[in-house]
Amino acid sequence: MPMEELTRLLSDSELPGQRVQRFVNRADYDRDGRVTLNLDIHI
Repeated sequence: MPMEELTRLLSDSELPGQRVQRFVNRADYDRDGRVTLNLDIHI
């Protein structure tokens, strides 16, 4: 999944009754191609 699309999906996430802004701080890929996201989440 492209990083831009992933960032958009996370940024569009909402909790009931409040807006949640999420920012992808860092994305790390391991040898198997798995990605680890470091998120800064502001509620």
